[in-house]
Amino acid sequence: MIYLLENSDGLTETFLLQGLPLLSRQRRDRILRYGSLQDRINGCAAYLLLRYGLWREYQIRTAPAFIFGEHEKPFLADYPDIYFNLSHCKTAIACIIAPQETAIDVTDRRKIKNNLTRRVCSPEEQRQLSVSEDPETCFLRMWTRKECLSKLTGEGMSRSFRTITDEWPQAVYVHTEERPCCILSYYAEAPQTIRSLTAQTLWDTLSENNA
Repeated sequence: MIYLLENSDGLTETFLLQGLPLLSRQRRDRILRYGSLQDRINGCAAYLLLRYGLWREYQIRTAPAFIFGEHEKPFLADYPDIYFNLSHCKTAIACIIAPQETAIDVTDRRKIKNNLTRRVCSPEEQRQLSVSEDPETCFLRMWTRKECLSKLTGEGMSRSFRTITDEWPQAVYVHTEERPCCILSYYAEAPQTIRSLTAQTLWDTLSENNA
């Protein structure tokens, strides 16, 4: 399932201060090293979404610890059969939880510069953009799908995005959803339900369940 916190640009430092006690010490220490306040807020919210999902689907109440695999991809230390991935942008924060390898990426709707499309799109993708009636949305769909596939392998930005396309065998399992404030893509063998939450619902649920 996917858990989505939309309009996250409205979160404040108060949310961060409330949320920090609900983080594992490992995650709290890492988040507090982030350079900007917004990154700290987003990192906190993403972890709390994971906690919410683990409670809702598996009744796990404790703050999970991470271990890191190849390319520093995180896994749950105590639950090797549960897979997750996190993503955040200015306007949304997302978490996906699945019983097999998974990944998710979310991005804001925004203006796109031509030099970016040339840098990350294959020749065929550039052709698709040139004939699209909505090239910005078309590009953002491509971008989130590329990000999703790169996060699946853990390679991230270390791999040239021009080589990450829907021709990859795994790409058949990448699904894309368009929302009013964002576009998200996720890797799963079947379409997933998206559960939208408010910050207040997230906080109230975790607090009430001793999380």
